Amino acid sequence: MAKLIGFMIIASFVLLVLNLTGFCYREVRYLSNQELFESAIAHEAYRIGDYLPTDTPKSYLANHPNCCSIPVFQPSNSSLNALLGNKIRYIRVLYRMLQTEVDKNPREQFYEAFVETTPCGRTFHAIGTSRDTPD
Repeated sequence: MAKLIGFMIIASFVLLVLNLTGFCYREVRYLSNQELFESAIAHEAYRIGDYLPTDTPKSYLANHPNCCSIPVFQPSNSSLNALLGNKIRYIRVLYRMLQTEVDKNPREQFYEAFVETTPCGRTFHAIGTSRDTPD
């Protein structure tokens, strides 16, 4: 009985650590930054001004290697979300806005989006702001 309790405590600890570090249980691995970037690009694709109809998130990332990053600041996750493995993190995507948006305010041609993403790459929504320069 003591061995079973000890095993359950160790297993719970391992699951907690994996949940807090962004482990994707569905894939049974950590997703790479590139995979997370591609998910965020797919979420924002309809708003990206230079996203061509023939583009995929992978090809867009290849042509714009500096468009995405994982910012230092991250959303505060509730304890329940963290414990259940639903830890949300921001993926930053910087892109040129659609021409119709640029025409409304020509001084701000770029958009910096922070896409909320799960450890398995599922996206929810994005917050962000328009910018006048891409850096």
